[in-house]
Amino acid sequence: MLLPDPSPGLGGQQAHGRAPRYQRHQPETTLLYRIVEQHYPAFLAHLEAEGRALPDYVQQEFTDYLKCGRLEHGFLRVRCESCHHEKLVAFSCKRRGFCPSCGARRMVESAALLVDEVLPAVVIAFILPIHSKARTGRVKMSAAELAEAKKAIKQLRLPIADVPTRRFMRDNRGPKVDMRATLRASLKAGHAIPLRFKRHRRRQLPLVVLCDISGSMNRYSRMFLHFMHAVTNDRDRFHTFVFATRLTNISRHLRHRDVDVALDNVAEAVNDWAGGTRIGTCLKEFNGRWSRRVLGQGAITLIISDGLDRDEAEGLGEQMERLSKSAKRVIWLNPLLRYEGFEARAMGGRAMLPWVDDFRSCHSLGSLGELGGVLGAEVRIRFP
Repeated sequence: MLLPDPSPGLGGQQAHGRAPRYQRHQPETTLLYRIVEQHYPAFLAHLEAEGRALPDYVQQEFTDYLKCGRLEHGFLRVRCESCHHEKLVAFSCKRRGFCPSCGARRMVESAALLVDEVLPAVVIAFILPIHSKARTGRVKMSAAELAEAKKAIKQLRLPIADVPTRRFMRDNRGPKVDMRATLRASLKAGHAIPLRFKRHRRRQLPLVVLCDISGSMNRYSRMFLHFMHAVTNDRDRFHTFVFATRLTNISRHLRHRDVDVALDNVAEAVNDWAGGTRIGTCLKEFNGRWSRRVLGQGAITLIISDGLDRDEAEGLGEQMERLSKSAKRVIWLNPLLRYEGFEARAMGGRAMLPWVDDFRSCHSLGSLGELGGVLGAEVRIRFP
């Protein structure tokens, strides 16, 4: 129900002085409406003469637009119970492809809300093991190992899908009509209205890496180090952390193109290589200091760890719960799953397992290839 018009003589009351005033938007007075109303029938006749036709959904967009906001095509009579003032509210087409009144503003506002507040870009987080020899200042492979690893890494890029943004770009096969481009083109085309289409721009998802560098993860370190270095240099917005007894941000160090130089920089920055594991303490620091910065856009979190915690999982369950609520999805990658019949019986594993969405192995390049398939179809964002 609408409140009455507060102006004198229309039955308005003083109590209603702050009420919004309804006015019909009168689309028939706009330039776009006059152009469509005048040229749309001729445009359809021109297409029919050439043996062509607009798609049904496009025709429906134009037909509903010409009826939108017109009282002769239907209206609602609204009456205020307090002052008995009445107004006629014309039905709208509720289309979001062409009609500027129903579509453009609501589409931009809802898309901006989704991107900026609800579902902006989705983040991915890893926990990655690093070799204990990095404390000496260098982690290198033999020539044969390096050639084989580079070849395998080249085939194991994580196929993480990009997501649509609220901004648009010109696309002749796009699903939405570009009103501005269509209007500009119609001024030059004369009797016909050449439709222009658009689609949402897309961008890659940001990644966050959390790396377990405890002594129990030594045997898997080389594969993950070179793989994550390649991923870091393959895309932007990539953040990497390592932890054993403390948490260290190594994102800037892995940006170097040369893998050996990058690992040298990491070795100088980290002081707890191959030490004990305090997963709960490190996750607490991550949640308190970094999660708002890197997980604030709905993260997919990958935890690569064997789940062994020297603090007997003190506070680990609480921190995993907080992490699962900050992330879109939590996937735990445990290299010990390579052994048949393995169960997470350690206290750390039992504390982590209730808060993960997927529990997978990560002991080989093949298992990383399977991980790429899991992440490839992860995010689906649709705008109105």
